[in-house]
Amino acid sequence: QKKALDSELAELKSLLEEKERERQEALERERLMALKYKELDIFKLDIIARELKSLDDSFGLVGKGLKQLQNDAGRLKNYDE
Repeated sequence: QKKALDSELAELKSLLEEKERERQEALERERLMALKYKELDIFKLDIIARELKSLDDSFGLVGKGLKQLQNDAGRLKNYDE
C-alpha cells in the first residue's frame, strides 16, 4: 500500500511539474503577444501621426493662401481710397 501511495505521489508530482511548465510557457506566449500588440499599436500611432501631419501641412498651406488673399484684399481696399 505504501508503494502504491508513493507511486501515486510521484505521478501527481510529475503531473504538477508538467502543468507548471505549461503555465510558464503560456505566460511567455502571453508576454510575447503583448509585446507584439504594443509594437503594432506604436506602428499604427506612427501612421496616424504622419497622416495628421500631412493634413496639418495641407491646412497650413490653405491658411497661408487665405492670409495672402486677405492681405491682397486689404491692399485693394486701400487702393480704392
